[in-house]
Amino acid sequence: MSTIHWASGINGDWATKADWAGGTVPGAADDVFIDAAGTYNVTISTAQAAHSLMVNDATATVVDNSTLTIGTTLTLTAGTFTLNSGGTIVGGTLSATGGTYKWNGGTLSGVTYDGALGLSANAVLRIKGGLTATGVNGTGPGTINATGSNAGLIFDGQQTLDNATLNIGNVNGTSLSLQLGQRPQPHPDIWQPTQHRPSRRDRAHL
Repeated sequence: MSTIHWASGINGDWATKADWAGGTVPGAADDVFIDAAGTYNVTISTAQAAHSLMVNDATATVVDNSTLTIGTTLTLTAGTFTLNSGGTIVGGTLSATGGTYKWNGGTLSGVTYDGALGLSANAVLRIKGGLTATGVNGTGPGTINATGSNAGLIFDGQQTLDNATLNIGNVNGTSLSLQLGQRPQPHPDIWQPTQHRPSRRDRAHL
């Protein structure tokens, strides 16, 4: 396991060796720090992985256009992580103690979110592989605030939302989209109304 830092405060691509201190692209066993001073983007354009990732510069932005697999934690203490349509974060625990996540139609797959997950105006977030939400530092239940104007939370297929309070709605309109890959099955302990087709005798008295 190695600790690898972004080399300097200039734009670059995660997959480019020269953009990392030491000239090595991080892998699944590495702890990654994007903390160089400057205003710059780190773009993920091909599938990548890290043991952990910390973004800790106020004007640094990670732009995820592909797949980033996290082994343990993805933490924003400063800066921005933009999850674009076509981008996916797989696994790990996400938190933003000082930075900001921007949800632009990308996907969270099998992740845990630590703290309040907010969907601001026009934000769109897709969920696959289930989502677990916790309070700050993993204490208590989490909160998802889908309250931004025209925000969307999309569940693709059969999903599990675990340990979360989901706040939906805004006076300007918020959408909750459920895209189910299969018909949900009723829970055996919940009474389900049955459909009654009138007989000829029933119809005669209608």
